[in-house]
Amino acid sequence: MYHLKRLRAFLTSACLATLVSSLSLAEAVDAQGWFPEEFKNLTIVPTDIAPDTLQAMMNSMADGLGVRCTFCHVREGRRTDFASDENKHKKIARDMMRMTQKINDEFLTRPGGLKVECITCHRGMKEPYTLAQVLSKTLAKEGLDAMMAKYGELREEYYGRAAYDFGEQTLMLMATDLEIEAGLRVLRKNLEYYPESADTHVQLGNLLLQSGDREGGIAALEEAVKLDPRNRWARGQLRRAREGDTTQDEE
Repeated sequence: MYHLKRLRAFLTSACLATLVSSLSLAEAVDAQGWFPEEFKNLTIVPTDIAPDTLQAMMNSMADGLGVRCTFCHVREGRRTDFASDENKHKKIARDMMRMTQKINDEFLTRPGGLKVECITCHRGMKEPYTLAQVLSKTLAKEGLDAMMAKYGELREEYYGRAAYDFGEQTLMLMATDLEIEAGLRVLRKNLEYYPESADTHVQLGNLLLQSGDREGGIAALEEAVKLDPRNRWARGQLRRAREGDTTQDEE
């Protein structure tokens, strides 16, 4: 009974309703190696789990991370050694399975409520960094030009998928932590994608005012008010800029 309860919880978290079709499952197994009918070295799921159930679970995990079987399992010739523990990712996967089970069993206990699964955090990525984290790491290591190039590359590859948040807030919020010139460049890039973002225009106007470009700052704030006349932050900043006060209002 204990194993059945744990298995039900895990299967719920795996969101089996969203698994790929049986044809694509078969194709995945053929590409990775024969999926065994009998299992060895199982430590998380019951040892008598049905092959179809385990295969569906493993494919759900692979989909969540955007990987194939050999990301966690050892490949030997044309077959995959599912029992081997030599691949370090297998231990990590087990730890993540335990963590997911613990969260669902001990914290997300409301009947019919939210259950976490691999894709909840990974969003189809091996390493579940946010877009801001990836860009910040690139900036620190390679500079602003590289960071801007990275944003373009990631947007080209992943836009429309769950992997990264390419909404208007990501670059806008990043700009608040940058030096003025770098922040201006990031905000202008954001406006290439979101030209009607009033908040971006407000932030651009504030940075222009800080840089000493009063005319440009007022123009950006006027555009923000034009786009969103009810934006009290934009109207307040524009009023202060026209009066010659370039300090920013607190929201």
